[in-house]
Amino acid sequence: RCLVCGTGGVNGGGNALTFLRLLHERSMDATRSRDDLAADRKLDPSALAEWGVCRSVVDGAWMVPGYDTAGKLTQLYRRTPMLKDGECVQTLLPTPGIWPDCKVHALHVQVSGTASHVFVCEGPWDGIALWDAMRRYRWDGGQLVPTGNESSSLLADACVVAVPGCQTFRPEWVVWCKGKVVTLLYDSDHPRERNG
Repeated sequence: RCLVCGTGGVNGGGNALTFLRLLHERSMDATRSRDDLAADRKLDPSALAEWGVCRSVVDGAWMVPGYDTAGKLTQLYRRTPMLKDGECVQTLLPTPGIWPDCKVHALHVQVSGTASHVFVCEGPWDGIALWDAMRRYRWDGGQLVPTGNESSSLLADACVVAVPGCQTFRPEWVVWCKGKVVTLLYDSDHPRERNG
């Protein structure tokens, strides 16, 4: 029980997941702009907001929520600078110690039972970009045309799920794919070969 914000009751307030959910809720409320992250990742700020991306009220770091198959927030990924091959890169790291087996969770789970297609992307940034494009376009006479009506967009009959990485696909996530056409959109991490 927190005596400052009043969360919880006289017999206790919850657990680590309760804390993560409250941290995400408060951080979403406090995040006024996503413009700098949107510019860095070349994404629309409104799409970042729809996916629950926010700045932590604790330290200002960008956070991306992860969900279980029931759509409940069960993980927060923190955008953290790390050295990789002598270069500083921004990496999403899960909150440590939340699950005994360091379980990771998918990002943005809004799989509709009526959708016929599921797109599985590697990482949230690709997932957000695809989701945003699909909600803005529709097919018309064999061509993609802009639409302001999401119910007639490409997203109307499809869902976009982002998984944390190419080596992570948990058995319980298969439920999203049952009876649907599944398209896997993973990065090519092979070195590029130059011709000539």
